Amino acid sequence: MGRRILHTIGIILLLTTAFSGCSSQSGPGGTVEPVADGVIDRTSDGALVTTTAPPLANAPAREDVERAMRSVFEWQFETLGSPEPDWIQSVFMIGAVAAYEATGDTVYLGAATRWSIANDWQLGPRELHADDHVSGQVYLDLARLTGDMSEIAPTLDGLRVLLSSEESADRIWWWCDALFMAPPALARAERVTGDPEFVGSLFGMWWDAADPLFDGDEQLFHRDAAARDNRDGAPPLSRHGNRAFWSRGNGWVLAGIARTLEFLPEDHESRELLGTVYALMAERVVELQGEDGLWRTSLLDPPEAYPGETSGTALLCHGLAWGINAGLLDPDAYAAPVFRAWDGLAASVDGSGRLGWVQGVGRRPGLISAEGSAPFGSGAFLLAGSEILKLTGPRESE
Repeated sequence: MGRRILHTIGIILLLTTAFSGCSSQSGPGGTVEPVADGVIDRTSDGALVTTTAPPLANAPAREDVERAMRSVFEWQFETLGSPEPDWIQSVFMIGAVAAYEATGDTVYLGAATRWSIANDWQLGPRELHADDHVSGQVYLDLARLTGDMSEIAPTLDGLRVLLSSEESADRIWWWCDALFMAPPALARAERVTGDPEFVGSLFGMWWDAADPLFDGDEQLFHRDAAARDNRDGAPPLSRHGNRAFWSRGNGWVLAGIARTLEFLPEDHESRELLGTVYALMAERVVELQGEDGLWRTSLLDPPEAYPGETSGTALLCHGLAWGINAGLLDPDAYAAPVFRAWDGLAASVDGSGRLGWVQGVGRRPGLISAEGSAPFGSGAFLLAGSEILKLTGPRESE
């Protein structure tokens, strides 16, 4: 299990700290010290948060962030179409729930609740497919926030089917997006029910899935086996001759780790290694950010080669901002890239509230346009904004 990835990380841990330059932070999974004069704590429902922290220097104005989030939400919600528990809509609703938690605006909560009711609180039809488990994150978060556990039985039953499968994790979660879709649902199921069965095998499953996809040299993830190796064994290359690491794919992983660590028990065996992979990825992706704050669809290509892509940028922004808020990343090193990313995202929203420059559904770095939009891109934007808001200081009601 996890021979390649664990071997790489083991060497790195012996040679250097995963959080170089973060003098106030402990290693992942350890006790986290105060950050930026705030206090790392957990809410009553178990979420890892920073409380009483003052705004960071150069943080965007809170009202501007909230206004952009509401604008993107309203445009996307009006154009969403019939409710479906697929990953495309589920990621949007995940963002809506996060926006509610960050703003207290019940418009977001009401929308997510009505969408869940319209879907009869059901997962997607494929029992083992991670894309059909991601809606469970919405249902479980609503149960966590409202205390109403009456509708989560289908989600819990579906996750139990996944955990009872004899299929190996690298065959079930064979593409890196799956590390966003399913593991955070398992962590939330444990938090909501208190039943350790939901995370009991998460360590082995996550590493078996991640091992073939993680590139220790680049500290990035391949999207799947086909993105790692051509049939002749040579690596697939971008049109600029670089290894093709997809920004959205790596955004799924970074954000997925953050959303898993957020609710994973403090003593869980996978916390330290998950946190280490998170820190390695964070260190690498900030090196690849464009001057406009956006990441390109193909991470290793020169930023000036083509415009930045917003869904991958939003996921990476969310993952990095969460790390600052959770005390895992040094704000002195990471706040500036995070705020640049948010500025680039906000500049990509047109006057109607549409977030543009979103690559459509795909498997590889692809073409984008100013008109390109998708519900999952808007959901990632809301996730990013929700963490940015925490960096602007507490809400007035707090």
